[in-house]
Amino acid sequence: MSRDERVREQAVTVSCPDGFALNVLLFESATPASRIVLLSPANGVPARFYTPFARWLATQGFTTATWDWRGLGQTAPASMRGFVADMTDWATKDQPTVLHWLHERFQLPMIGIGHSFGGQVFGLAGCPERFEKIILFGSSNAYWRLWPAPDRYAFRAAISIMRRATAVVGYLPGTKVGLGADLPAGVAREWLTWCLHPDYHQRWDGHGQITAPVISFAFSDDRYAPLVAREDLMQRYGGEKTLVTVTPREFGLKKVGHFDFFRSRNAPVLWPAFLPYVAR
Repeated sequence: MSRDERVREQAVTVSCPDGFALNVLLFESATPASRIVLLSPANGVPARFYTPFARWLATQGFTTATWDWRGLGQTAPASMRGFVADMTDWATKDQPTVLHWLHERFQLPMIGIGHSFGGQVFGLAGCPERFEKIILFGSSNAYWRLWPAPDRYAFRAAISIMRRATAVVGYLPGTKVGLGADLPAGVAREWLTWCLHPDYHQRWDGHGQITAPVISFAFSDDRYAPLVAREDLMQRYGGEKTLVTVTPREFGLKKVGHFDFFRSRNAPVLWPAFLPYVAR
């Protein structure tokens, strides 16, 4: 039992079809859950970052699973140089593996919450019927020209710098360029290539097959998910669409941005306000 007696918390190893072992963090409601939540992580963000929020969701009756993308967190290799993985692996191997495992284990309606990259790829999982609802949190089409000026020019310059760094080092030293973790070279190259294409990953058919309601949620100071780019991503999904943008000031905060919603210090004011979007 975890520190909160309302939650059964464990780390589980789940094998992908290609044999890669994923680290999955499961937060199971101690009382009968009404829903399961697939909490799909952002690029470069380890599963442990979401632990407080996932644990809290479980206390609200939503058994929740999140995981480390291959090459990140507990699955990171001793040396990133030479580690083979790309974003397509994350989207079409890792996420579907956790999704199927969670569904088979609990057989309950599923809500997908995708943070940033995690919300860009639900349609690549290959099982659109599994979702009762999708919540995109700070998720957008990350094509650089969809960013407003002057941020778009800084982003375009950063793409060039990160591509060069990846070529020289053999992986993307993300901790040195403002990301949460180092990225395998294949992940970095594919992501940066997508960011240069108007259609981003160019595989949207599965998104259109998801007919569950889709809510795009973000804070107004999230510079990584500008409004026009969020709208572009949301229209790729097939279900009823709701766009929600809130300001930090509404909650008495100076800033929230792309990440701070998930930090424990903001839990008392932000998480209860977010709950109705999950529960309704």
